[in-house]
Amino acid sequence: MEDRYAKGIQKAKTLRSLGVSRSTYYGWLKRTPRASASISILALTEVEARAVMKKKQAEPQLSHRRISGVLRQEGYSVSPSTCYRIYIMAWEIVPTVPQKKVQ
Repeated sequence: MEDRYAKGIQKAKTLRSLGVSRSTYYGWLKRTPRASASISILALTEVEARAVMKKKQAEPQLSHRRISGVLRQEGYSVSPSTCYRIYIMAWEIVPTVPQKKVQ
């Protein structure tokens, strides 16, 4: 498609000749990974995940909030919610929903 566009043929004409709608074509583009897509700097690294697990195993009494704070002091950037997500995946913890008070 892009090579035809580079030759001066309009995308709409090419799509029409192929019998593909514009919305379908642009949907395909959204789903196709691009080479220029890079990994986010905010993505959790394997090192950070291992650090969370090691800290939890070494000090099981610490909550996910405390572990996040301790790891931040050690130079890792891990949020409390990320720590909790790691626990859920590792130990298959079922998140609890607070009970409503009956009056």
